[in-house]
Amino acid sequence: MKGNLESPDSPEEGEDFDFREYLAGQGIYSIMYSPSEVALIDTGHKSKPMELIYGLRRTMSQSLEEALPEPQCSLTKAMLLGQRGSMSPDVKEDFSETGTSHLLAISGVHIPITKWENWFL
Repeated sequence: MKGNLESPDSPEEGEDFDFREYLAGQGIYSIMYSPSEVALIDTGHKSKPMELIYGLRRTMSQSLEEALPEPQCSLTKAMLLGQRGSMSPDVKEDFSETGTSHLLAISGVHIPITKWENWFL
């Protein structure tokens, strides 16, 4: 990113919230409101623990594909691993019509990964 770094504004008289103080508490002392240039240099790198977790997730997904027929495989991957991409539109629609689509939104893997990711970073 290219642009001008600025110090956050102090609160106006009568304002209750001090944005500058809030950012300082987060370790942020300068901000850039309008970058003149933004370029993506690299993507896709995760910490080692996260790479291991996502590798385990891929392995589990492959094992389910070998062990279960469709649509059971896609349903199990959606509920256990949060992988809903392989589910057929008909199955998704069935869950929607019966009011049980929330079961597909819950993925046990997201809660532990979020906790572990924050712990390792």
